[in-house]
Amino acid sequence: MSPDKVFIWLTSIAGFNTLLGWFGSYLSHYKFRKWLVKNGGSVDKLKYKMHTYPIPTILCLFALIAIAIYTAYSPDTRFSFYIGVPMLILYFIFGTYLHKKGKMILVTNHF
Repeated sequence: MSPDKVFIWLTSIAGFNTLLGWFGSYLSHYKFRKWLVKNGGSVDKLKYKMHTYPIPTILCLFALIAIAIYTAYSPDTRFSFYIGVPMLILYFIFGTYLHKKGKMILVTNHF
């Protein structure tokens, strides 16, 4: 195995996790703002606001999905999906397990 292939694989795996992190961040922002308004919270009380919400958040989510699709179809970076998707499934299973054990608490009425 050549060193340049190993480098591409390592950067692809790191890139998948970075992509996943940004996707989670934008999705959390989108869902939080919807939840806030639904539960009687005020966007005006937020210290940091995105005034053009939800347009930039949705555009970024679509851009990240497009990047993920490109990554899956590129022969050089496809390996990241062979590692990344099982890792994503493990993250989900682990998070569900921790939530059921009471180690991860969802805050629902903070505002």
